Amino acid sequence: MSEFTGLRWLQKLCYSAILLLASHSFNSAEATGEQDSFTYYFTHHTNEDGVQRGLLYLPRAKESSTGKLESAFPNEPFPGTEKYIDVKWSKGKTKRAQISFAMSSDKICELTSSSTDRRYFGSCISSTGQREPFKAHRTVAKSKIAIEGRFTWVSTPSFEETIERKIEKATQSMNFFIRPFARKELRFLLRPSAYFEFFRTKTGISVQSDTVTRECYFDGRKSSFLNRREEVTQTKCSVFALGLQEYFYGEAEGTWVHNFTLSQSGRTMFQTVYVSYPGFSSPLRLTLEFERQLATTQ
Repeated sequence: MSEFTGLRWLQKLCYSAILLLASHSFNSAEATGEQDSFTYYFTHHTNEDGVQRGLLYLPRAKESSTGKLESAFPNEPFPGTEKYIDVKWSKGKTKRAQISFAMSSDKICELTSSSTDRRYFGSCISSTGQREPFKAHRTVAKSKIAIEGRFTWVSTPSFEETIERKIEKATQSMNFFIRPFARKELRFLLRPSAYFEFFRTKTGISVQSDTVTRECYFDGRKSSFLNRREEVTQTKCSVFALGLQEYFYGEAEGTWVHNFTLSQSGRTMFQTVYVSYPGFSSPLRLTLEFERQLATTQ
């Protein structure tokens, strides 16, 4: 009996070893792109759209010219997940590495490395000559990490003034009769949630707040829920670098998008709300800050 037991144990050990090797090979293949590049957490202070955050991949070998950006791009509200970039390498007078790449068709970014190449600083320059600060820090963050946990809204003294200014700017070209109703509706819909809580499910993530609960499916399916006005709305999700993007479908025209992005430390979450409507003077973009609530033990 003991010999049979030993044989079964040996079979299980071999089987476990095969599974471990297969799993390692799969993970290695999946991470090949990351092994060929360094990962940086970047912040891009756009003049019109606020702060854009995401991951910048720069090739390890200076002979290579292919990099990648993962973020929610201001001019591409959905799905703003990733784009490949052509990186041009050079050296300045300080002999530090300098890179340039096109953020978009009308915006070129030029960055200079620190002495250790762990940080890049510079700016993105638009076709009109406007400069937008851009900085990137080396990080061990991985691509497409789902947000989990509870985050509470961080109120600021200037918030009411900021949101009023954005609403007025977006609706200033609307008919004088419709404009006050539109502004009242936007104030109601843009009121910050007191908190957001994200739970992993078998099919995606459950997104809960103090007013609304909805499901986010990773396979591209839409989910239905009741919005703040108690109306049926559908949403579709996309996971991007350190974040989650929700695209909402309703009966009204226009576009409504939520981008949730983690800070480099993971302790802060930023929610950017993007709203466009045929009658708007320009799209409305509002970014809110939430702090992670640490789990408490009883």
